[in-house]
Amino acid sequence: LANTGFKVFGMNIVDIAAKFYLLQTAIRAVVQGLVGLFELAEFGAMVQQQERAFQSLVTGAGKDYLSFMDELRDKSGGLISDYDLQLKASNAIIGTTGQVRTAMVDALPSLLQFSRAFAALHPDIGNTEFVFNSLVIGIRRASPRLIDNALIYLKLGEAVDTYAKSIGKTADELTNQQRQMAIINATMAGGNIIVDQAGNLINSLTDRYTIFRKNLNETKQAGGVFLNEFLGPSIVLINEQF
Repeated sequence: LANTGFKVFGMNIVDIAAKFYLLQTAIRAVVQGLVGLFELAEFGAMVQQQERAFQSLVTGAGKDYLSFMDELRDKSGGLISDYDLQLKASNAIIGTTGQVRTAMVDALPSLLQFSRAFAALHPDIGNTEFVFNSLVIGIRRASPRLIDNALIYLKLGEAVDTYAKSIGKTADELTNQQRQMAIINATMAGGNIIVDQAGNLINSLTDRYTIFRKNLNETKQAGGVFLNEFLGPSIVLINEQF
């Protein structure tokens, strides 16, 4: 009877169900699209916030932000996007003070060069970004195991003893900051060896693929920033209604 009734309007139950399904599918696609735009805009806000944060960290350490970013891009060989550079380099600076903060900021360009040289010598182990992150986190955590990812075999006791002697102290007399300095110095010494060994090989054949992947990431990041600029004010207005 129900089916007969629907035929009065030129439709049966099957027609209604099919159209309802298509409507549901269309609504779901629109909702998913809006969620995707929202998530991309939110990511764009993260990109912009990271740039502001890193600029504050760098200028707070006494560096010119624009010149420092140019140096980081140069040492990375253009293999890492600005956002990822800032994100990982921030891990080296956040929470540091005094001599350690200055030393970490000064070390960042060299750490990128070490990472690039190592990635060229060992393309099967990890790319420049992976090695750079390992070195930064390894230094901050005083973890020789992470620093070993770049085949810089750092013996913590020897590093501390060497630094202590260089400043006329014993290992037991060193402060936590001075122990951190010992790790930074030992990592820098080991990294310079890798750069010397890489020589002209620092420009790797795999770089073209890394750069292509970086360009894709930067396209997404730029799209996110654009959407954040476009949607951000509307989100603020919507939030004010709650």
